[in-house]
Amino acid sequence: AKLETARRMKAKGYSVEDILSLTGLTKNDLKENGFL
Repeated sequence: AKLETARRMKAKGYSVEDILSLTGLTKNDLKENGFL
């Protein structure tokens, strides 16, 4: 669910820092799932 939220946030133009702080995901989580 967090990754889906991150996907939607990215589509709306949120910064990586905002996505990390609001979802509780890590940069590594994003890298492993193809966001970065």
